[in-house]
Amino acid sequence: MKTDKKTILITAANILLCAAAAIVGFIVLPDSLIVQITVSGAAGNVVPKFLGILIPVAINIPFSILYAVKKETKYIMISLISYLIFAFLFIFN
Repeated sequence: MKTDKKTILITAANILLCAAAAIVGFIVLPDSLIVQITVSGAAGNVVPKFLGILIPVAINIPFSILYAVKKETKYIMISLISYLIFAFLFIFN
């Protein structure tokens, strides 16, 4: 299978943007990240910073690579969910 330049560019940009968000997260976010909020608004579950940032990265990179290999839109859409997770991490922490 030959991948075209557009697919490679989209994949590379997606992975670089994810890496940039992870780097900013390591700099800006506190050492413990809230990953679940209770009904009352209190912090439900808290994880270490490394694990909290690893979750969206672990979603983004494999699905970006699957998009580059298989060229199916569903894989890039799944990888974009990682940015929603990053947004929640930045908003709630």
